[in-house]
Amino acid sequence: MDNSLRIRDGHEKDVDLIKEIAYKVWPDAYNSILPPGQVAYMLELIYSVESLKNQIQRLHHHFLILEQEGRGVGFASYSEVNNSNFKLNKLYVLTELQGKGAGGMLLDRVINNIKQEHAKSLMLTVNRDNLNAKHFYAKRGFKVTREEKADIGNGYVMDDYIMELKLE
Repeated sequence: MDNSLRIRDGHEKDVDLIKEIAYKVWPDAYNSILPPGQVAYMLELIYSVESLKNQIQRLHHHFLILEQEGRGVGFASYSEVNNSNFKLNKLYVLTELQGKGAGGMLLDRVINNIKQEHAKSLMLTVNRDNLNAKHFYAKRGFKVTREEKADIGNGYVMDDYIMELKLE
């Protein structure tokens, strides 16, 4: 693992950085598995400054920022769903750092943070065709618990696996 990486808490002042990283990572991650136009639609839906501020202020998503030599290179967000069950909402690192331990470092921090809050489980959604992400989470103990299709508007559908890691 790269010793120059560090994780810090994310804040509302980081929304531009989070958006910038998402706009770099998403095309590489999703252009080959989503219909044309869906990546741009989802980026605007999820990563607009207004949406990110809403996630922090109203939805109580806790963001973590991964930095390398002071430069933002990844992020994660999580939130409590109910009764000590948490959801990993997002976890992305720049393409050039993937496969080098950076994502695992972020996931470990999320898990450590929620364990301090007596978490029972951590769940997430992963696109059914995103085999790299599914493998990443399965390797770390997450199990597919169900499948879910969600209409996200504009004629687009999210076709996901729900994965869960039991923490007790």
